Amino acid sequence: MKKQIKSLLGIEMSLGQREFKPLLLLIGVLLFILMVIPIGLSLFYYKLKNTLYISWGEIKKNKRLTKYKGVKWV
Repeated sequence: MKKQIKSLLGIEMSLGQREFKPLLLLIGVLLFILMVIPIGLSLFYYKLKNTLYISWGEIKKNKRLTKYKGVKWV
């Protein structure tokens, strides 16, 4: 016997003999998002940090090379 269960969004779902709890699903999705966002942001931060560090190293290297050639560093 199939049960019709109304979810939080107002959609009726037929799920066979299993009872579906939309509130638990919503809480699970929110917890997953709360875990994924900090991990993604930290990975992006380290990538950006390494990119900027390499760029800053290139700038310092170019400054040192141009200093001895008489080119003014602005």
